[in-house]
Amino acid sequence: RRKGEPMKFVSDHLKKRVLLLNPYSDEYSDIKKDGLHAIDEGRLFVETPLGLLYVYTYAKSKLPDIEFNIIDAQALLIENIEKGLDYNWQLLMGKVYDISPDVVGIGSYYFQSARLFHQTCEKIKEILPDVTIVAGGNYPTDAWEKALADINVDYIVVSEGEKTFAEFLRNYYLRVDVKELAGIGFREADGKARFNPQKYIVDLSTVPIPDRSSLPMHVYGHGRNMLDRVFGAKNYRALSMTVSRGCPYA
Repeated sequence: RRKGEPMKFVSDHLKKRVLLLNPYSDEYSDIKKDGLHAIDEGRLFVETPLGLLYVYTYAKSKLPDIEFNIIDAQALLIENIEKGLDYNWQLLMGKVYDISPDVVGIGSYYFQSARLFHQTCEKIKEILPDVTIVAGGNYPTDAWEKALADINVDYIVVSEGEKTFAEFLRNYYLRVDVKELAGIGFREADGKARFNPQKYIVDLSTVPIPDRSSLPMHVYGHGRNMLDRVFGAKNYRALSMTVSRGCPYA
């Protein structure tokens, strides 16, 4: 280290490798059971996981010495929908194992997909028992006690995730306590869940534009969407961006 720089305490077994994962949100592949050979693909709209992508891009910009990976399991599922969910679970877990990260950040956005989120955490811990799982998104934010009741979830990030997750990783690899960070949820030694209030990013221009280059962009923007009423089905492609934050209502 250079004079004046902080000492780094990183165990030899840590690879400084991080995975950001968007888990399954649907079980569409069940439609393929019982010998069915066709599916109404018009109903399968896949949205770019922008929340996770913002966290991924921000962390990459702040921590260049860490190897970052991103997987959108839902897009992977749609690409291999005819092979069924069991095949897709094996495919996903194989990809996770090949990366073998120290930390997995998982976004979970809806209560309706909470079961799949928890199932994903369990499966990851089965193949990588020493990995640290950090959950973020609407579901862990709104139901933080429920999310932390799962022993497979080590920490949660409450609300905005960019700055908090980057600070978490910085502390994690320096072997500094992460439990004092704003926006972090965790279990106390007695098992009781708690979280530190979040400090929001005041200047959103400090957050870089999401880097979509590592995602299968050919999968997104197709399928059933409310814009069908305007343009007609399959006459357009719809991709999204974020232009503000927070609910405009009370």
